[in-house]
Amino acid sequence: RPAVVSAGLADAAAVADWILALQTALGRRAYVAVIAAGTVEADGSWRACAEDQLAAGAVVDALAALGIDATSPEAAVACAAYQQLRPAVGHLVTASVSARRLDD
Repeated sequence: RPAVVSAGLADAAAVADWILALQTALGRRAYVAVIAAGTVEADGSWRACAEDQLAAGAVVDALAALGIDATSPEAAVACAAYQQLRPAVGHLVTASVSARRLDD
């Protein structure tokens, strides 16, 4: 049964737990697409967001910690970025274009 779940940096582990519980209930692997959504600009164009990429990496990292570690190259890159940048995540998010626009 398809489902859409929203995740962010604060709840990545909870979402990973939910996915593991879903797999257990199904009795089989659940296929998951982790998408760094980005944002749509006023002119209709799409812009990638650092905070979304980091959140996607956090979800993939949390899944891997639970043993769900079959990932695409794109997911592996997001996870590696999150793992390496974890000490600076707070700064990166507050310094991002999205955060700066909130200050305007």
